[in-house]
Amino acid sequence: MKTAIAWSIRLVVLAALAYFLQPLYFSPKPTQPSSRGAQDSVSWKFQSALNPKVSQALVVYGDGRSVATLLRPMGDPDTPEAWKIRRDKESGMIEFTKENLVSVEGGRALFQGAIDAGILDLQPEPAPAEQVEVQMSFGGATRKIAGPQHVASAADWRPNVWRNRMRWQKIAGLIQNDAALQSALTHKEVKLVNE
Repeated sequence: MKTAIAWSIRLVVLAALAYFLQPLYFSPKPTQPSSRGAQDSVSWKFQSALNPKVSQALVVYGDGRSVATLLRPMGDPDTPEAWKIRRDKESGMIEFTKENLVSVEGGRALFQGAIDAGILDLQPEPAPAEQVEVQMSFGGATRKIAGPQHVASAADWRPNVWRNRMRWQKIAGLIQNDAALQSALTHKEVKLVNE
């Protein structure tokens, strides 16, 4: 009798472990779009925690084209050179735009990488400070989701939350793991000093 109870307890513990550790051994295949075209797109918009008006965005299209946009306040010393410039009179912000910041092959790789990382399965995730807004457009249907720029640890006792955080890590990592993109899409805090 005692042996049967001991084995029952062990089986319950093992079943609970198997359930809670699902993200480690069972990664569901990401949802694929029903169709893909040249105008389908995936975008990342990184917002500053200090000034929510300051942002850096990258849009990648299905055919590999890309457009990077930086929003900076007037007089911000962190302004890129050789980008198209437009001033928004209402907000007083300066918009810097650069087409094809990444190569066409690189754009296609980012687009496919976002799909493979599970962007269509992504759910909103609370962001403690700086957040990234991910937007996707497939077949004319647009969806926008916000989440953290950095997820230090994806682990959570709820398997669905754990999987979602893993998706956020992968999708934000597509930009952050590319040194050239990270450099172009980071707002540098520049302090001017009088000499």
